[in-house]
This record gives sequence, C-alpha cells and structure tokens, in this order.
Amino acid sequence: MKIPYLNYELTIPREAIFSFMIALVYAFVAFPDINKFIGSYLYLEDYDDVTSSDRYYLLLIHSVVMGFLTYILLMIYNPSKQIHSKHIHG
Repeated sequence: MKIPYLNYELTIPREAIFSFMIALVYAFVAFPDINKFIGSYLYLEDYDDVTSSDRYYLLLIHSVVMGFLTYILLMIYNPSKQIHSKHIHG
C-alpha cells in the first residue's frame, strides 16, 4: 500500500490483518446484546446473575462459537499462507 504524496510504501503483515479481523469477530461475538439474545433463545436468561450457572453455559457456548469462527477465518484468510511459484518440469 502506497501512502499518497509521501511516496512511501507501507507493508502491513498478514498476521496484523488477521489479528484485526479476529478482534472484529470477537467484538461481535462478545457483544452483550448477542449474549442476551442467545441466552434468551436457549432459555439461559439469568446471564447477569452471578450466582446462576447460566453465565457459565453462555461462556462455554461463546468459546465454542469463537473457536469455530476463528477456524473459518483461518480457512478464508490464512496469515501464514505463502505464495508459491509453480515450477514447470520438462
């Protein structure tokens, strides 16, 4: 990516881009309204009650979903993917 008027080439590592994308996914999954929606859908409505086990069930669900979305994102955008040139053997 070239910065206009400065003629400076800025290279952003693929790992940094992946980290930003994971942060966005986490922000979506960890959003309190999402937890409340999922909790009400699964009848785990005592999310805010510290004595209830509902919050632990939602944490477990949150962890599994985050792991699954991270896996999907790795399949779509692998930060360690190298571009290999094909060699023609004759």
